[in-house]
Amino acid sequence: MTWSCGKECTKSYYYPDMDRQNETIVTEFFLLGFHNVHGINILLSSVFLVIYMATVAGNFTIFFLISSSQSLKSPMYFFLRHLSLVDICLATNIVPNMLYIIIKEGGTVSFVGCITQLYLFGVFAVTECLLLTVMSYDRYLAIGYALQYASVMNPRLCAHLTCCSWAVGFSLTMITVGMVWELRFCGPNVIDHFFCDLVPLLALSCSDISSVTVSNFIIATPVTLFPFAFILMSYVRIFLTVLNISSSTGRQKAFSTCSSHLIVVCVYFGTLIAQYVAPSKSHSVDLKKILSLLYTVFTPLSNPVIYSMRNQEIMKVLIFYFCNNTLRLKVQYLAIKNKKIRITINLKLHNQSVFQSEKRHKGKAKTLQIFTKASSFYGILENISQFPSYIFSNLQLGMLAAIWLIGSQLLFEEKAGI
Repeated sequence: MTWSCGKECTKSYYYPDMDRQNETIVTEFFLLGFHNVHGINILLSSVFLVIYMATVAGNFTIFFLISSSQSLKSPMYFFLRHLSLVDICLATNIVPNMLYIIIKEGGTVSFVGCITQLYLFGVFAVTECLLLTVMSYDRYLAIGYALQYASVMNPRLCAHLTCCSWAVGFSLTMITVGMVWELRFCGPNVIDHFFCDLVPLLALSCSDISSVTVSNFIIATPVTLFPFAFILMSYVRIFLTVLNISSSTGRQKAFSTCSSHLIVVCVYFGTLIAQYVAPSKSHSVDLKKILSLLYTVFTPLSNPVIYSMRNQEIMKVLIFYFCNNTLRLKVQYLAIKNKKIRITINLKLHNQSVFQSEKRHKGKAKTLQIFTKASSFYGILENISQFPSYIFSNLQLGMLAAIWLIGSQLLFEEKAGI
Protein backbone atom coordinates (compact mmCIF):
# COMPACT_ATOMS: atom_id res chain seq x y z
CA MET A 1 0.00 0.00 0.00
CA THR A 2 1.33 3.42 -0.92
CA TRP A 3 0.75 6.34 1.41
CA SER A 4 0.09 9.68 -0.27
CA CYS A 5 1.09 12.61 1.88
CA GLY A 6 1.28 15.49 -0.57
CA LYS A 7 4.14 17.88 -1.17
CA GLU A 8 5.30 18.04 2.42
CA CYS A 9 6.86 14.55 2.37
CA THR A 10 8.27 14.39 -1.15
CA LYS A 11 11.20 16.77 -0.87
CA SER A 12 14.27 15.37 -2.61
CA TYR A 13 17.05 16.33 -4.97
CA TYR A 14 18.75 14.62 -7.88
CA TYR A 15 22.00 12.84 -7.21
CA PRO A 16 24.75 14.63 -9.18
CA ASP A 17 26.63 11.44 -10.17
CA MET A 18 26.13 10.60 -13.85
CA ASP A 19 25.72 6.89 -13.04
CA ARG A 20 22.89 7.64 -10.62
CA GLN A 21 21.24 10.61 -12.27
CA ASN A 22 17.88 8.83 -12.33
CA GLU A 23 17.94 8.37 -8.54
CA THR A 24 16.75 10.93 -6.04
CA ILE A 25 18.20 11.28 -2.56
CA VAL A 26 15.75 11.78 0.30
CA THR A 27 16.54 14.76 2.53
CA GLU A 28 13.64 14.39 4.96
CA PHE A 29 11.21 11.77 6.17
CA PHE A 30 7.53 11.85 6.95
CA LEU A 31 6.49 10.13 10.20
CA LEU A 32 2.93 8.83 10.15
CA GLY A 33 2.62 8.29 13.89
CA PHE A 34 -0.70 6.68 14.86
CA HIS A 35 -2.47 7.44 11.60
CA ASN A 36 -4.97 4.59 12.07
CA VAL A 37 -6.45 6.33 15.10
CA HIS A 38 -8.94 8.96 13.99
CA GLY A 39 -10.97 11.37 16.08
CA ILE A 40 -9.09 10.91 19.35
CA ASN A 41 -5.83 12.65 18.51
CA ILE A 42 -6.31 15.32 21.17
CA LEU A 43 -7.23 12.72 23.79
CA LEU A 44 -4.29 10.51 22.86
CA SER A 45 -1.84 13.40 22.90
CA SER A 46 -3.22 14.55 26.28
CA VAL A 47 -2.66 11.08 27.75
CA PHE A 48 0.91 10.94 26.50
CA LEU A 49 1.52 14.50 27.70
CA VAL A 50 0.40 13.56 31.22
CA ILE A 51 2.59 10.44 31.11
CA TYR A 52 5.57 12.48 29.95
CA MET A 53 5.11 15.13 32.64
CA ALA A 54 4.77 12.43 35.30
CA THR A 55 7.89 10.70 33.96
CA VAL A 56 10.00 13.85 34.05
CA ALA A 57 8.65 14.98 37.43
CA GLY A 58 9.09 11.56 39.05
CA ASN A 59 12.58 10.93 37.74
CA PHE A 60 13.75 14.48 38.41
CA THR A 61 12.44 14.23 41.98
CA ILE A 62 14.41 11.03 42.52
CA PHE A 63 17.52 12.57 40.96
CA PHE A 64 17.23 15.68 43.16
CA LEU A 65 16.56 13.78 46.39
CA ILE A 66 19.49 11.41 45.92
CA SER A 67 21.83 14.24 44.92
CA SER A 68 20.93 16.50 47.85
CA SER A 69 20.31 14.04 50.70
CA GLN A 70 23.21 12.73 52.78
CA SER A 71 21.23 9.68 53.87
CA LEU A 72 20.91 8.39 50.29
CA LYS A 73 24.57 7.80 49.50
CA SER A 74 24.66 4.01 49.17
CA PRO A 75 25.64 2.39 45.84
CA MET A 76 22.01 1.47 45.13
CA TYR A 77 20.96 5.12 45.13
CA PHE A 78 24.04 6.12 43.15
CA PHE A 79 22.97 3.83 40.31
CA LEU A 80 19.33 4.83 40.71
CA ARG A 81 20.25 8.49 40.21
CA HIS A 82 21.87 7.70 36.86
CA LEU A 83 18.90 5.52 35.88
CA SER A 84 16.57 8.45 36.55
CA LEU A 85 18.72 10.68 34.37
CA VAL A 86 18.66 8.12 31.55
CA ASP A 87 14.87 7.81 31.78
CA ILE A 88 14.44 11.58 31.53
CA CYS A 89 16.67 11.73 28.46
CA LEU A 90 15.03 8.70 26.84
CA ALA A 91 11.51 10.07 27.24
CA THR A 92 12.51 13.60 26.19
CA ASN A 93 14.13 12.30 23.02
CA ILE A 94 10.91 10.56 21.89
CA VAL A 95 7.74 11.96 23.47
CA PRO A 96 7.73 15.72 22.58
CA ASN A 97 8.14 15.03 18.88
CA MET A 98 5.62 12.20 19.12
CA LEU A 99 3.04 14.60 20.59
CA TYR A 100 3.53 16.97 17.67
CA ILE A 101 3.10 14.11 15.18
CA ILE A 102 -0.09 12.90 16.88
CA ILE A 103 -1.67 16.36 16.92
CA LYS A 104 -0.71 17.13 13.32
CA GLU A 105 -1.53 13.57 12.17
CA GLY A 106 2.00 13.21 10.82
CA GLY A 107 5.09 15.33 10.56
CA THR A 108 8.33 15.74 8.67
CA VAL A 109 11.81 15.36 10.08
CA SER A 110 15.09 16.06 8.33
CA PHE A 111 17.56 13.30 7.57
CA VAL A 112 20.05 14.71 10.08
CA GLY A 113 17.32 15.08 12.71
CA CYS A 114 16.18 11.51 12.13
CA ILE A 115 19.71 10.13 12.47
CA THR A 116 20.27 12.23 15.60
CA GLN A 117 17.10 10.90 17.23
CA LEU A 118 18.09 7.35 16.31
CA TYR A 119 21.55 7.82 17.82
CA LEU A 120 20.30 9.33 21.07
CA PHE A 121 17.69 6.62 21.43
CA GLY A 122 20.36 3.95 21.00
CA VAL A 123 22.64 5.61 23.54
CA PHE A 124 19.99 5.86 26.25
CA ALA A 125 18.53 2.41 25.56
CA VAL A 126 21.92 0.66 25.75
CA THR A 127 22.93 2.64 28.84
CA GLU A 128 19.70 1.70 30.59
CA CYS A 129 20.25 -1.98 29.79
CA LEU A 130 23.69 -1.87 31.37
CA LEU A 131 22.56 0.18 34.38
CA LEU A 132 19.76 -2.29 35.11
CA THR A 133 22.34 -5.07 34.96
CA VAL A 134 24.66 -3.25 37.35
CA MET A 135 21.78 -2.57 39.74
CA SER A 136 20.81 -6.25 39.82
CA TYR A 137 24.44 -7.14 40.56
CA ASP A 138 24.45 -4.57 43.35
CA ARG A 139 21.29 -6.08 44.88
CA TYR A 140 22.76 -9.55 44.57
CA LEU A 141 25.87 -8.52 46.51
CA ALA A 142 23.86 -6.62 49.12
CA ILE A 143 21.60 -9.60 49.87
CA GLY A 144 23.88 -12.56 49.19
CA TYR A 145 27.15 -11.14 50.53
CA ALA A 146 26.08 -8.57 53.09
CA LEU A 147 29.32 -8.71 55.10
CA GLN A 148 31.60 -8.14 52.10
CA TYR A 149 29.24 -5.74 50.35
CA ALA A 150 30.74 -2.47 51.63
CA SER A 151 34.28 -3.46 50.69
CA VAL A 152 33.38 -4.87 47.27
CA MET A 153 30.92 -2.23 46.06
CA ASN A 154 33.07 0.77 46.96
CA PRO A 155 32.58 4.27 45.49
CA ARG A 156 35.40 3.80 43.00
CA LEU A 157 33.85 0.63 41.56
CA CYS A 158 30.45 2.34 41.38
CA ALA A 159 31.93 5.22 39.41
CA HIS A 160 33.75 2.85 37.05
CA LEU A 161 30.63 0.76 36.38
CA THR A 162 28.53 3.84 35.70
CA CYS A 163 31.12 5.45 33.41
CA CYS A 164 31.52 2.18 31.50
CA SER A 165 27.75 1.96 31.00
CA TRP A 166 27.60 5.44 29.50
CA ALA A 167 30.75 4.91 27.41
CA VAL A 168 29.50 1.63 25.96
CA GLY A 169 26.18 3.25 25.12
CA PHE A 170 27.81 6.09 23.20
CA SER A 171 30.41 3.96 21.42
CA LEU A 172 28.34 0.93 20.35
CA THR A 173 25.49 3.07 19.06
CA MET A 174 27.95 5.11 17.03
CA ILE A 175 28.91 2.00 15.03
CA THR A 176 25.38 1.18 13.89
CA VAL A 177 24.30 4.77 13.31
CA GLY A 178 27.50 5.46 11.38
CA MET A 179 26.67 2.60 9.02
CA VAL A 180 23.11 3.91 8.60
CA TRP A 181 24.53 7.34 7.76
CA GLU A 182 26.37 5.83 4.79
CA LEU A 183 23.20 4.29 3.30
CA ARG A 184 21.33 5.86 0.39
CA PHE A 185 17.65 6.67 0.69
CA CYS A 186 16.32 7.27 -2.79
CA GLY A 187 12.84 5.77 -2.72
CA PRO A 188 9.78 6.40 -0.51
CA ASN A 189 10.41 8.56 2.53
CA VAL A 190 7.34 7.67 4.61
CA ILE A 191 8.05 6.01 7.99
CA ASP A 192 5.05 4.30 9.53
CA HIS A 193 6.20 4.93 13.08
CA PHE A 194 6.13 7.66 15.73
CA PHE A 195 9.92 8.10 15.85
CA CYS A 196 12.96 7.32 13.72
CA ASP A 197 13.50 3.70 14.65
CA LEU A 198 16.15 1.51 13.04
CA VAL A 199 13.99 -1.21 11.47
CA PRO A 200 11.49 1.02 9.56
CA LEU A 201 14.35 3.32 8.55
CA LEU A 202 16.33 0.46 7.01
CA ALA A 203 13.24 -0.62 5.09
CA LEU A 204 13.37 2.65 3.12
CA SER A 205 17.00 2.35 2.06
CA CYS A 206 17.87 1.55 -1.54
CA SER A 207 21.33 0.31 -0.50
CA ASP A 208 22.40 -3.12 0.66
CA ILE A 209 21.46 -3.27 4.34
CA SER A 210 22.80 -6.76 5.09
CA SER A 211 25.95 -5.40 6.74
CA VAL A 212 23.91 -3.05 8.94
CA THR A 213 21.56 -5.87 9.92
CA VAL A 214 24.42 -8.18 10.87
CA SER A 215 26.20 -5.42 12.77
CA ASN A 216 23.03 -4.53 14.66
CA PHE A 217 22.50 -8.19 15.61
CA ILE A 218 26.11 -8.54 16.80
CA ILE A 219 25.80 -5.40 18.91
CA ALA A 220 22.26 -5.94 20.21
CA THR A 221 22.83 -9.52 21.34
CA PRO A 222 25.48 -8.85 24.03
CA VAL A 223 23.69 -5.66 25.08
CA THR A 224 20.28 -7.29 25.61
CA LEU A 225 20.45 -11.09 25.80
CA PHE A 226 23.53 -11.42 28.00
CA PRO A 227 22.51 -8.74 30.52
CA PHE A 228 18.98 -10.13 30.63
CA ALA A 229 20.29 -13.63 31.36
CA PHE A 230 22.62 -12.25 34.02
CA ILE A 231 19.76 -10.33 35.66
CA LEU A 232 17.57 -13.43 35.73
CA MET A 233 20.33 -15.49 37.35
CA SER A 234 20.96 -12.73 39.89
CA TYR A 235 17.31 -12.60 40.89
CA VAL A 236 17.15 -16.40 41.14
CA ARG A 237 20.02 -16.26 43.61
CA ILE A 238 18.31 -13.40 45.44
CA PHE A 239 15.07 -15.38 45.72
CA LEU A 240 16.96 -18.40 47.07
CA THR A 241 18.64 -16.20 49.65
CA VAL A 242 15.36 -14.59 50.64
CA LEU A 243 13.88 -18.03 51.33
CA ASN A 244 16.34 -18.40 54.19
CA ILE A 245 15.00 -15.30 55.94
CA SER A 246 13.33 -16.38 59.16
CA SER A 247 10.84 -13.52 59.32
CA SER A 248 7.75 -14.07 57.18
CA THR A 249 7.19 -10.32 56.95
CA GLY A 250 10.75 -9.81 55.72
CA ARG A 251 10.35 -12.56 53.14
CA GLN A 252 7.09 -11.12 51.87
CA LYS A 253 8.57 -7.63 51.62
CA ALA A 254 11.67 -8.86 49.80
CA PHE A 255 9.62 -10.97 47.39
CA SER A 256 7.29 -8.05 46.66
CA THR A 257 10.18 -5.69 45.92
CA CYS A 258 12.20 -8.15 43.83
CA SER A 259 9.17 -9.31 41.85
CA SER A 260 8.30 -5.70 40.96
CA HIS A 261 11.86 -5.08 39.77
CA LEU A 262 11.83 -8.29 37.77
CA ILE A 263 8.56 -7.42 36.02
CA VAL A 264 9.96 -4.08 34.82
CA VAL A 265 13.18 -5.73 33.66
CA CYS A 266 11.33 -8.48 31.78
CA VAL A 267 9.05 -6.00 30.00
CA TYR A 268 11.94 -3.73 29.02
CA PHE A 269 14.36 -6.41 27.83
CA GLY A 270 11.61 -8.56 26.31
CA THR A 271 10.37 -5.79 24.04
CA LEU A 272 13.91 -4.81 23.03
CA ILE A 273 14.78 -8.41 22.15
CA ALA A 274 11.57 -8.81 20.17
CA GLN A 275 12.28 -5.63 18.21
CA TYR A 276 16.01 -5.75 17.53
CA VAL A 277 17.48 -9.19 18.24
CA ALA A 278 14.76 -11.49 16.96
CA PRO A 279 12.29 -9.36 14.97
CA SER A 280 9.36 -11.23 13.51
CA LYS A 281 7.99 -10.36 10.09
CA SER A 282 4.59 -11.66 11.15
CA HIS A 283 4.18 -8.83 13.65
CA SER A 284 1.94 -6.06 12.38
CA VAL A 285 3.07 -2.44 12.29
CA ASP A 286 0.60 -1.52 15.03
CA LEU A 287 1.94 -4.27 17.30
CA LYS A 288 5.48 -3.01 16.77
CA LYS A 289 4.36 0.49 17.72
CA ILE A 290 2.82 -0.83 20.91
CA LEU A 291 6.02 -2.69 21.76
CA SER A 292 7.98 0.48 21.11
CA LEU A 293 5.73 2.40 23.49
CA LEU A 294 6.58 -0.05 26.27
CA TYR A 295 10.31 0.72 26.29
CA THR A 296 10.19 4.38 25.22
CA VAL A 297 7.24 5.72 27.23
CA PHE A 298 6.01 3.36 29.93
CA THR A 299 9.32 1.97 31.23
CA PRO A 300 10.69 5.45 32.09
CA LEU A 301 7.40 6.10 33.90
CA SER A 302 7.40 2.86 35.88
CA ASN A 303 11.03 3.00 37.02
CA PRO A 304 10.59 5.78 39.62
CA VAL A 305 7.46 4.06 40.94
CA ILE A 306 8.95 0.57 41.18
CA TYR A 307 12.47 1.45 42.30
CA SER A 308 11.81 4.54 44.39
CA MET A 309 8.25 5.22 45.51
CA ARG A 310 8.11 1.85 47.29
CA ASN A 311 11.41 2.60 49.03
CA GLN A 312 10.90 3.76 52.61
CA GLU A 313 14.15 5.72 52.81
CA ILE A 314 13.36 7.74 49.70
CA MET A 315 9.81 8.35 50.87
CA LYS A 316 11.05 9.64 54.22
CA VAL A 317 13.40 12.09 52.50
CA LEU A 318 10.64 13.10 50.09
CA ILE A 319 8.17 13.78 52.91
CA PHE A 320 10.80 15.76 54.82
CA TYR A 321 11.61 17.98 51.84
CA PHE A 322 7.95 18.38 50.92
CA CYS A 323 6.81 19.37 54.40
CA ASN A 324 9.78 21.64 55.05
CA ASN A 325 9.69 23.49 51.74
CA THR A 326 5.89 23.66 51.62
CA LEU A 327 5.75 25.21 55.09
CA ARG A 328 8.42 27.75 54.17
CA LEU A 329 6.65 28.66 50.95
CA LYS A 330 3.32 29.05 52.72
CA VAL A 331 4.82 31.38 55.31
CA GLN A 332 6.47 33.52 52.62
CA TYR A 333 3.30 33.58 50.53
CA LEU A 334 1.07 34.59 53.43
CA ALA A 335 3.54 37.24 54.54
CA ILE A 336 3.23 38.89 51.14
CA LYS A 337 -0.49 38.30 50.63
CA ASN A 338 -1.82 39.35 54.03
CA LYS A 339 -1.55 43.11 54.41
CA LYS A 340 -3.19 43.25 57.82
CA ILE A 341 -1.01 44.14 60.79
CA ARG A 342 -0.31 41.14 62.96
CA ILE A 343 0.18 41.28 66.70
CA THR A 344 3.75 40.18 67.33
CA ILE A 345 5.18 39.37 70.73
CA ASN A 346 8.85 39.74 71.61
CA LEU A 347 9.71 36.43 73.24
CA LYS A 348 12.97 37.83 74.59
CA LEU A 349 10.97 39.79 77.15
CA HIS A 350 9.33 36.58 78.36
CA ASN A 351 12.64 34.77 78.48
CA GLN A 352 14.23 37.69 80.31
CA SER A 353 11.42 37.81 82.87
CA VAL A 354 11.69 34.08 83.36
CA PHE A 355 15.46 34.42 83.82
CA GLN A 356 14.96 37.14 86.47
CA SER A 357 12.30 35.08 88.20
CA GLU A 358 14.69 32.15 88.20
CA LYS A 359 17.15 34.19 90.26
CA ARG A 360 14.46 35.12 92.77
CA HIS A 361 12.96 31.63 92.94
CA LYS A 362 15.87 29.24 92.66
CA GLY A 363 13.95 26.47 94.35
CA LYS A 364 10.99 26.72 92.04
CA ALA A 365 12.53 25.03 89.00
CA LYS A 366 9.43 23.06 88.13
CA THR A 367 7.21 26.12 87.90
CA LEU A 368 9.70 28.08 85.86
CA GLN A 369 10.24 25.10 83.55
CA ILE A 370 6.51 25.00 82.85
CA PHE A 371 6.51 28.75 82.20
CA THR A 372 9.49 28.46 79.85
CA LYS A 373 7.97 25.53 77.96
CA ALA A 374 4.73 27.45 77.55
CA SER A 375 6.58 30.47 76.18
CA SER A 376 8.61 28.25 73.86
CA PHE A 377 5.45 26.57 72.63
CA TYR A 378 4.01 29.99 71.90
CA GLY A 379 7.15 30.85 69.95
CA ILE A 380 6.82 27.68 67.86
CA LEU A 381 3.19 28.45 67.21
CA GLU A 382 4.07 31.97 66.16
CA ASN A 383 6.63 30.71 63.65
CA ILE A 384 4.11 28.38 62.03
CA SER A 385 2.02 31.34 60.87
CA GLN A 386 0.27 29.72 57.97
CA PHE A 387 -3.21 30.81 58.99
CA PRO A 388 -4.99 33.94 57.73
CA SER A 389 -4.01 37.05 59.67
CA TYR A 390 -7.34 37.59 61.41
CA ILE A 391 -7.35 34.01 62.75
CA PHE A 392 -3.74 34.07 63.81
CA SER A 393 -4.05 37.44 65.59
CA ASN A 394 -6.85 36.10 67.78
CA LEU A 395 -4.89 32.92 68.36
CA GLN A 396 -1.88 34.96 69.45
CA LEU A 397 -3.91 36.95 71.98
CA GLY A 398 -5.48 33.79 73.35
CA MET A 399 -2.16 31.98 73.69
CA LEU A 400 -0.51 34.99 75.33
CA ALA A 401 -3.33 35.30 77.84
CA ALA A 402 -3.28 31.57 78.59
CA ILE A 403 0.49 31.50 79.08
CA TRP A 404 0.42 34.52 81.35
CA LEU A 405 -2.47 33.19 83.43
CA ILE A 406 -0.89 29.76 83.84
CA GLY A 407 2.49 31.20 84.78
CA SER A 408 1.03 33.77 87.15
CA GLN A 409 -1.20 31.21 88.84
CA LEU A 410 1.67 28.79 89.39
CA LEU A 411 3.94 31.50 90.75
CA PHE A 412 1.16 32.71 93.07
CA GLU A 413 0.57 29.17 94.37
CA GLU A 414 4.26 28.63 95.09
CA LYS A 415 4.55 32.00 96.84
CA ALA A 416 1.52 31.13 98.97
CA GLY A 417 3.02 27.73 99.74
CA ILE A 418 0.13 25.80 98.23
